[in-house]
Amino acid sequence: MDKYKILIIGVVYNDEQKFLIASRSKTEKIMPGVYSYHVGELHFNEKEKYEALEKSLHLEVEEETGAKIKYPNYLSSHQFVDDENNKVVAIAFLSKYESGEIKASTEEVEKVEWKTISEIRELKTLPVVHEIYESAYNSLQTKSKLHFISVAGIVLNEKNEFMLVKDNTSMKDGGLWTLPIGDVVNLPGSTWEMLSANLAQNLKNDYEIEIEDGAIPFTDQSFHGRDDFAGLVEFFIARVNTDKSKMTNPDVTWKQFQDIKQDEVLPSIYKIFEKSAFFIRELTKEQK
Repeated sequence: MDKYKILIIGVVYNDEQKFLIASRSKTEKIMPGVYSYHVGELHFNEKEKYEALEKSLHLEVEEETGAKIKYPNYLSSHQFVDDENNKVVAIAFLSKYESGEIKASTEEVEKVEWKTISEIRELKTLPVVHEIYESAYNSLQTKSKLHFISVAGIVLNEKNEFMLVKDNTSMKDGGLWTLPIGDVVNLPGSTWEMLSANLAQNLKNDYEIEIEDGAIPFTDQSFHGRDDFAGLVEFFIARVNTDKSKMTNPDVTWKQFQDIKQDEVLPSIYKIFEKSAFFIRELTKEQK
């Protein structure tokens, strides 16, 4: 008779959209020192008839990390045959951190840390670990996304040149240039702080550009997207932190307003450049 094992995988996130990840003990025979998700076998209790997977998940995560979790949601499943020829089904859940002191609580785990998805991508670990955390990140982004709201950056460098990025949706030969525009997810903070944080996050993820603190809300613009749903773009003026940014990128160019040609950007975007250039000139006059 075939033997089956059921493994429960726990991926835990917090309000900052960081994920818990564990480093296995260097004394372990299998994968010593490797970063991995939280995993354990199904705790079978014949007296408990319901929520067997969820209860095992809560127990495993708390035993291994000290964290109490909430809102467990099915993420994905995997099957393989282990070294003892057991047929294994691994079921992954995405859950939110609720409380508890984070620490390595078992001999098998050396340390437990909060890491961003960018930091996890840089870790040397098994491909399946990367796949599951990527799946968790995508699920979390979809879940928390504020649909039909985008944030755009009117970003200037130390020469007061505007940041233009390639418009990958353009059908024109050679393409058009536009402003960096990205999705909004529900980050902590008040409305303007949240939007500014989204802008900073999008610029760093998409273009390796970091901006100085204090982005200024400038204007908004309504639009119609797919299926004719109305949407809104919120524009912020921000200054690039040159020392922390990658300033050479084939998808990015920097231009003074007078050097931006109307036929190389969308008409609505040119208007934004025009208004912001006037605003910056007037602001500079006042400061003098």
